[in-house]
Parts: sequence; C-alpha cells; structure tokens
Amino acid sequence: MSNIYIGKGGKEYRYHENFNDTDKDLVIISSDDIAFRVDSFILQAHSSVFRSMLSINNSENNDVHLDHSHQALEMYLSALNGYELKLKCYHWKSFKEGIELCNLYDTPFIGTKMLSQVTPIDLFGDHIGHELFVLASTFNDILTACRIISTCGANRACYAKAADEFWTLDEWDGSHLDRLPSRWIWAYVRAHTERTRKLDIKSTWDDISTRFRKLLLPVSGYRICSIENIS
Repeated sequence: MSNIYIGKGGKEYRYHENFNDTDKDLVIISSDDIAFRVDSFILQAHSSVFRSMLSINNSENNDVHLDHSHQALEMYLSALNGYELKLKCYHWKSFKEGIELCNLYDTPFIGTKMLSQVTPIDLFGDHIGHELFVLASTFNDILTACRIISTCGANRACYAKAADEFWTLDEWDGSHLDRLPSRWIWAYVRAHTERTRKLDIKSTWDDISTRFRKLLLPVSGYRICSIENIS
C-alpha cells in the first residue's frame, strides 16, 4: 500500500490510512489535502450526484477534489463502504459534517446507517440530543428518534435548567420547530400530551418515545417494534 498519491503537476497528497488501496480506481482529495482511494462503482451505484459528477470528470489522474474535511469524508466513505465508524464522544463535529454529506450526495440510507452506530445514543452528550433528533428527521429515521427521546429526554429532564428546552413543551420557541417536519412536530407534541401521568422520569420518557413511534411508524410503512429493541 502506498502512503502518497501524486496528483496533477506532481503535487503530493498523503493517503488516509484506511483508504490507500491502489487497486481502487478513484481518488477523492479532501479540502485539507488528504487522499482517499475508493471504488467509483460504489459511489455511482448509490449516489445520483456522484454518478453525474463522475460522468463528466475530465481529470487525467482520475481524481476528484471535494470541499470537505478529511474527517467528514472519512465518516461518510466509511459508512458507504460498510466499515464500523468506531465513534468516540469527541467525534461529534466530524460526525455531523459527515452525516450532512448524506443529504448533499443523495444517499439518505447512509445517514440512517451512521445514526445507528451512535451507541449509546447519548455518546456525544445529552445536550446534543436535539441536534441528533433534527438529523434523524432529515432521513425520517423514527427508530433513532425514539432512542433519542427515551434516553436524552429523560437525562435532560433531570436537570433543573437544561441547555436546550426542546424536551419541555412549555418552553418551546420557534427555533425548536423550524428544522423539523410538521408530522414529527405533531407526533412529538401529541405523544407528550397523551403520555401516561404519574410515572417516574425514565418511564415517562419511554412512554413518550413509544407513543411517538406508534404515531409515525404506520404512516411511514415501517415494521413496528418494541421500545426494548431500540433503546
């Protein structure tokens, strides 16, 4: 395996350690000059954007420069190739950048795969719960949303003054709604208002999570599964 890719004009780029197989036919170069060897077939098979991009690529070296950090590309390309992400609590920024590429390159199923690897769901911290919830909504990933509600909602409710008020309906403002699909807002509000009263905190949020799931899954055509299987 080579450590260096030589591009047009003789410029050298260091290969990413997990993407340096010279048998792969395409080189992607990040905004911070890290090279990734990948199969163009995989990109074109899964992404209409890459399919169009590569069909007009005139590079003699068969390389493509993308305006994304190597950390974001590592997350995205790893998920696309079926690699384990091995996420750590300090990976939130690169994870978020990577998952946003799923929308940019029309590969929503990769976004769902990435979210499924956030284990436990509060890996990045409870304060990230609302942001994760918004990301899950962009892929209609209801099961991940249920994990977030059940865990992050319960944990944030334990604080007298949480950093975000998404988990307390009485303190909502427009900023909590403008990035969510209307039916997710409807289901979340209804799950809150119809929740079983006089339960302990954890049971209350499990109940809200279950109601949210039951309200949305039939609409989305997903198989319904129990909250115990998605926590």
